[in-house]
Amino acid sequence: MKRSTTLILISLAIAGWQGCKSSNNSENTEEGQTETAEDSASGYSVQEAYTNVEWTAYKTTARVPVKGSFKEFHISAPENAESITSVLTGLTFEIITSSSFSNEASRDAKIAQFFYGTLASSDKITGKIESVNGTDTGGVAMVAITLNDSTNIIEAPYSIKDNQVMLNAHIELEKWNAVKGIDALNKVCEMLHTGADGKSKLWSDVDVTVTSTLKGNSPAS
Repeated sequence: MKRSTTLILISLAIAGWQGCKSSNNSENTEEGQTETAEDSASGYSVQEAYTNVEWTAYKTTARVPVKGSFKEFHISAPENAESITSVLTGLTFEIITSSSFSNEASRDAKIAQFFYGTLASSDKITGKIESVNGTDTGGVAMVAITLNDSTNIIEAPYSIKDNQVMLNAHIELEKWNAVKGIDALNKVCEMLHTGADGKSKLWSDVDVTVTSTLKGNSPAS
């Protein structure tokens, strides 16, 4: 009888240990399923901290490039979008013009005063990507840009590699009635904009390149 009681206690102890082991596995499985669900729910998002807005203007008749960037801007875009094209579509932006930086303080001051200072609502440039025609590797975005109280839509080709989006926009400032700003800036910088031919010129078109590394799974994965 004593031996039977001992066997019963041993059996109960083994059963209890197995039951605890099974319970722990269940918890681990549930945690794993939760992590998988979270991973599968993640999509694409714009990372403002990993976005750069650069501009290139042109001076002299030889079109010598002058490069700079905007240090302050704000972006609003869909979170956890299913695709890169869907995170781009509807994206809005606001660029603070006073943050324009060309690595030369005197030039930056003149741009602020004589170019942006002659325009209406000169403190910012706003815009929105109205639509995207392409894939998660490249295409064309239709971008509405508001400057000098005028809005125009331009085509901006984009390319994507390893979650990095590069979008190129060619801005013809005549469309925004902003040539007066170009003329004012060229007048105050006449000598600096004079080339070997003795002619002073500041071109009225500007190229803008936006690069942004998105948060999300790579299209190649």
